Amino acid sequence: MKKALFGILIILSGFRVIAQDPQFSQFYSTYLYLAPSFAGLTENNRFSLNYRNQWPEIKTAL
Repeated sequence: MKKALFGILIILSGFRVIAQDPQFSQFYSTYLYLAPSFAGLTENNRFSLNYRNQWPEIKTAL
């Protein structure tokens, strides 16, 4: 049992784990992405939109 558990641990450790989304350079502008508990923080409506052109000089970038 210990060998099987150790083998599974070794296999799973090879996967890449990412905690932050690399697309947001201004995380403080996106309150709901930072912490979902900010929903309903105020009684006012709020709309936010983020846009980032990551590679502006590369013409064939997706």
